[in-house]
Amino acid sequence: MNSVEGHARRAARGPAECRAVVAVTLWHQGELCLLRRSQLVGSDTGLWQCVTGYLEPGISPEAQARTELYEETGLSAGGLDLLRASASFVLTGDDGTVWTIHPFTALTQTGTLALNWEHDAYRWVNPSAIPTADQVPWLPHVLAANVAPMTGVRR
Repeated sequence: MNSVEGHARRAARGPAECRAVVAVTLWHQGELCLLRRSQLVGSDTGLWQCVTGYLEPGISPEAQARTELYEETGLSAGGLDLLRASASFVLTGDDGTVWTIHPFTALTQTGTLALNWEHDAYRWVNPSAIPTADQVPWLPHVLAANVAPMTGVRR
């Protein structure tokens, strides 16, 4: 489909839906945490991603990032050495949905996580060896938005 056809189809559906999310890259000893989406979620099952969640109305992106970290990994504020925000950016999905992404970087000294139902596995990977074949398509954008993790920085 060419871009004109795609635009016409999106226009026929009405205005694009807009959603805001937080995306947290979690680091431990220089390795990135990837979480595999379980069969219980509605999209991207079996693919690897970072910690994510919809930004709830009236909640700040930082508060939502902390909530998602706790829900998806079991890490509370006490388990984090750093939570740093990067500049927000916008992506448009294949279906025309406009996503405002609020990216964060988190550092932890804890290598053991407690997953909730959204994920069925996790792994720590060297950033130079992140697998691309089985990751969510937007992960490279989040990784690019979050500069390399800083070490020795306090909350």
